[in-house]
Amino acid sequence: MLVKNAMQIGSVHTRPEATLHEAAELMIKHGVTALAVMSDDRVVGVIRLADLLTAPIPAGYHGHASEHRDATQLLETWKLLAVQQIMNDHPISVYEDTPLMKAVALMINHNRQQLPVLRGGKIVGMLTRADVVRTLLMVKQV
Repeated sequence: MLVKNAMQIGSVHTRPEATLHEAAELMIKHGVTALAVMSDDRVVGVIRLADLLTAPIPAGYHGHASEHRDATQLLETWKLLAVQQIMNDHPISVYEDTPLMKAVALMINHNRQQLPVLRGGKIVGMLTRADVVRTLLMVKQV
């Protein structure tokens, strides 16, 4: 079985200079938990929903870093920071003809929840752990 048998076709992506707020809106609108970050048709990073909740505290914040920020402070951070400031800029990607279990091994060994899927160097989709589980459950038992 290959990655192309399990992946989500198409890609919801963003730009490195987009704000975290814009990235959050895209994720919610499209029901995804991560976005590929693209520059000149090339994947340069990945940003996840989890990254949004752990965004750095702005320099102007006068409390202690260990204090829990309120929602207003987090939203302000999202409007100030660009995706490129917190994205994972060492994305691991796979090609659509990669064996599915090889992609699973990459996810596990590198603690990744999703991988951008490429064809000829261009993104064509995203593979998530949920996609893998869904696909494996659909395989008929012999």
